[in-house]
Amino acid sequence: MASRLWRRVPLSDIRPEIGFAYIAATNRPWLSSHRRASNASVLEEGVPLPGPANAPHDGIRQIGQGRFSFWHNYIYFSASDNSDPRTNGRSYEISYTDASSIWVPAWLHSVGNWIREARHFRQPIGQQPVNLQTRNSAPEDLRKDVEYALQVGGGWVRLLSERFADFQGKTVLEIGPGINFGSTLLLACLGAQVMVADRFLAPWDDNYHPRFYALLREWIEKNHANADLTPLNIILSSGRYSAESIRLFTTPLEKLDGVQKASVDVVLSNAVLEHLADPLPAFRQLARVSKPGALGYHQVDFRDHNDFSKPLEFLLSEDRSFAKEFSQRHGERGNRFRPAEYSTFFEKTGFRVLQFSPSCNADKEYLVEFLPRLQSAAGSKYQHEQVDNLRVIGGLFCVKKTEETPARTVNHDQSS
Repeated sequence: MASRLWRRVPLSDIRPEIGFAYIAATNRPWLSSHRRASNASVLEEGVPLPGPANAPHDGIRQIGQGRFSFWHNYIYFSASDNSDPRTNGRSYEISYTDASSIWVPAWLHSVGNWIREARHFRQPIGQQPVNLQTRNSAPEDLRKDVEYALQVGGGWVRLLSERFADFQGKTVLEIGPGINFGSTLLLACLGAQVMVADRFLAPWDDNYHPRFYALLREWIEKNHANADLTPLNIILSSGRYSAESIRLFTTPLEKLDGVQKASVDVVLSNAVLEHLADPLPAFRQLARVSKPGALGYHQVDFRDHNDFSKPLEFLLSEDRSFAKEFSQRHGERGNRFRPAEYSTFFEKTGFRVLQFSPSCNADKEYLVEFLPRLQSAAGSKYQHEQVDNLRVIGGLFCVKKTEETPARTVNHDQSS
């Protein structure tokens, strides 16, 4: 059995990085979130920083307010009030267990340790969605973004290779691709016809995307001898996205305007579906655009994105107040629906769940402490939820479109 002994180590030799971000060596590379979310935290005067943990480095630099990220042998962090941690008179420590609370099943290991937790940070009310914010094009950030895109894209390649001999002629739709379309364009270079859709589709950035895609092309050329680099060459030569390489749809998943009926062989999403206020209309659109027998791979993060170390706190909220906050923050906090509810949504909208593979479990001690609080939360629809339905906080759905789409059912929305 994994030990839960918490260790605390003071940070020394703290150095400024960029903006509100500071960096210090941890000498504990196993805490890094470059492959999956880290459960370690940073303490300021003995109190955990508000986070969120595993924050994108741009968020730490530009917004700060206690965001942090364990990255390889270092911790990137900001003070809770964006002051200088070297001179504000406070102590800083890292806190971690000697065994991870993340459990990944053998099936996911068989396709590679590729599923990385989404790099969300808390969306302040009134701020632009993350995809529309200015990108950081510093060389180190570009390199990390390319690594992440290849990690996600490599995961898609391994999953799809189990089902298809090759990708030639397959139409692939990625929902919510993020700040770049690197994972999708990797599939394009391997023969797929690709498209992306997002309510807040990231626009082309002359200071970021040409350099990002040049690095991506360099890696693919070195590591995929049979890849056709034409999709990336067209984009780089024209200095913009081209329909010859990738089709773009700026549309909410609940509508998927412009995507033709029964036109898609594979739908992919990574940490996207938890940001839907009401999954049923969105899943009906996925069913509409999917061919009979089409596959869907959906990695879903069921945690409260305000604080990954306390992944179920949003279940305590009164339903109407949560729905209001959800809307104001563009869904960045996550929608609270649990894995069993997602399975029901898929089945209701014309998909068969072939497999659900948990990738992350809530810590046992946290569940023991949390459950009595949930049972006292009179305004929450999850007040009487069983602990077995709370334990899994991340996982991968593999679904298949059935021959017929079920009749329309009553919507299940956040305010019910």
